[in-house]
Amino acid sequence: MRLVIQGVCFSYGGSDVLADVTFEASDGEIIGVIGPNGSGKTTLLKCINRALSPRIGTVLIDGRDYSELTRREIAGNIGVVPQNSVVSFPFTVLDIVMMGRTPSMERFERESEKDLEIVKKAMEVTNVVELADRTMDQISGGEKQRVVIARALAQKPKILLLDEPTLHLDVNHQLEILDLIRKLARSEKLTVIIVSHDLNLASRYCEKLILMNAGKIAASGEVTEVLTEKNIESVFKVRAAVSYDRHLGAYTVTPIECCR
Repeated sequence: MRLVIQGVCFSYGGSDVLADVTFEASDGEIIGVIGPNGSGKTTLLKCINRALSPRIGTVLIDGRDYSELTRREIAGNIGVVPQNSVVSFPFTVLDIVMMGRTPSMERFERESEKDLEIVKKAMEVTNVVELADRTMDQISGGEKQRVVIARALAQKPKILLLDEPTLHLDVNHQLEILDLIRKLARSEKLTVIIVSHDLNLASRYCEKLILMNAGKIAASGEVTEVLTEKNIESVFKVRAAVSYDRHLGAYTVTPIECCR
């Protein structure tokens, strides 16, 4: 699934939040979107999944303008894992994952054997089968995040958008979630876009990075092209040391001091 973002601009109340954002992503590719608070990262994801409509520019999914797609077609192509998933009622894990099938069903239609099979597979790959009968308030933060990912996978998407998927998780759950996402990108040929504040995790798990600043792309490309000491100082206003960790097989960023 080829995703192309062309010249996307978006404004809130007359103030530009995104300006001329252009990039593309392909099957099995994990792209990290990084940048300071307020740089437009989450707004970009919302424009991609049509929760927001760009003022200018377009999003193409396999060459089709997504404005021409129905909501059902978009849900069948794009799965979303939001930054905060609030569940107000004591739904079971199975109920939550089954919600991922709703866009594919007619109003008042009951789930079919095919729907159940898809949900079962989504729960298996995210390792939440044993949690099926437990309610969301009875499981841990890391388990909840795996359930939300399972719900997105139950849509059978070709593109997976994740907004800070490791936010508020402890270290072992952060690695667990990102290992899972990388595995899914490879096995399911998913196009994955991850918004992250953690530069080191983004470096470790993403093939390419997009560095946002004030609604624009400040740098994009391979990790070594984007995570430079010059870029970090320019965008984050922090002097940092960037070095290669041979044990991780990835570049790491060590902040040194503010340089405002």
